[in-house]
Amino acid sequence: FHEVAHQAILLFEHLLHIPGYKSAMMESNALPFLFSMVEYVPEPFYATIHVRRACAYIIASLAKHDSVALIKKLESNGDDVLGWTNRVHELRFDSQIHQLGEETRSNLVGLLV
Repeated sequence: FHEVAHQAILLFEHLLHIPGYKSAMMESNALPFLFSMVEYVPEPFYATIHVRRACAYIIASLAKHDSVALIKKLESNGDDVLGWTNRVHELRFDSQIHQLGEETRSNLVGLLV
């Protein structure tokens, strides 16, 4: 199952380049899962780093596209978006994920209370 989910995430990353898909992705029930993948990864889970980078890219792209809708979708799922923005420094284990996390944080932090 995990391999299928990983392939779907990589496909989502590519779909973002097609006009209209960012708005559609904003409504996806997969969005909270993708957001949950952008977190600190202990060494044994480093095998999923490419998938986690894809999740970070997707979340950063959506935050740039429509940060208000992204916050609304994630918070409606119970995600602590403000708390996540305060933990972006934990993403330094991978330079790509950290950079994308910082981009996401800068697009979200001014809208969070």
